[in-house]
Amino acid sequence: MDFEIFSDHLLLRTPLSNDEECLHAFDERNKAHLSKWETITHTKSEDYETLLRNWKKEQEEGKSLRFLIFRKNEYDKLIGLCNFTQIFRASFQACYLGYKIDLKEEGKGVMYEALKKLIPFILEDIGLHRIMANYMPGNLRSASLLNRLGFRIEGFAKNYLKINERWEDHVLTALSKEDWDNRKEGHFFELSNGIREIGLGDLVPLVSLIGQLGYPIDAGSMEDNIKAYSSLPHLKAWVIERSGKVVGVLSLAVTESFHRRGRSARILSLVIDEAHRRLKLGEALIKVAEEYAKSKGCSYLELTSGMHRKPAHQFYRSLGFDELNDLKKYYAKKL
Repeated sequence: MDFEIFSDHLLLRTPLSNDEECLHAFDERNKAHLSKWETITHTKSEDYETLLRNWKKEQEEGKSLRFLIFRKNEYDKLIGLCNFTQIFRASFQACYLGYKIDLKEEGKGVMYEALKKLIPFILEDIGLHRIMANYMPGNLRSASLLNRLGFRIEGFAKNYLKINERWEDHVLTALSKEDWDNRKEGHFFELSNGIREIGLGDLVPLVSLIGQLGYPIDAGSMEDNIKAYSSLPHLKAWVIERSGKVVGVLSLAVTESFHRRGRSARILSLVIDEAHRRLKLGEALIKVAEEYAKSKGCSYLELTSGMHRKPAHQFYRSLGFDELNDLKKYYAKKL
């Protein structure tokens, strides 16, 4: 069975036997663009007939579902693909998601619009329970896209895939039917205002920002931290950008409380570049932290701040944080 799904601006359909030309044209246009993320093969135009035949066979056997993306009223130009492959049934009920977009369509929200339609189709109509998607740490667009869609980071795989003769690390993410249902009910938030999750491409500005906070850190240690915050499920960090430049960062950890009921989220660092303060950028990052903590079932959002940081104390109080100086003391022991 072939499928056609329409969104506001797009047609999403399964491949047809006469799609050789549009697939070949897409690959030719985007060879250099996609070579960073996938192994590029020099497929001859006549080979697409075999490719499409194999895709059709996989679809009929229930092993995959692939969708070509076209703009409405521009049905002769392929602008992207979404592939749901390695479909497992029985007790797993899961698949892997892969996608690619035409260079000229990048950053226009095309893939987000497509996946907002295709994910419920896969989880509700096709009846799968889990969609897995993995990306290279430097692929910030994929990180942002999957985060907006509600995918959770579940791990970090070293030397996961061989791409153009090099073994590449990947961040492992997944979206379950329960998480998608919660997102539909408004329990998930979407990043905006130039805020996104951290990636290895942020290494240099993050070293500078943490230095401004008063904690000098070398590039190697920061790289390790970025990898940890991109892979461990209880850690999360976001940066905020202005004019394409990273000007702030917030990191937090979710913990299971032992002394009281429920979970807590603790802000471990928050810093805005000195030249960009008093622009409510810190407030925007705090808002993201609050919404994320709520989505994780946390009852409290906590932090500590040095006694000498008087402006920061005023800032936190203005956002509703209660000061607990008379109730707690902060201790640390170097190990």
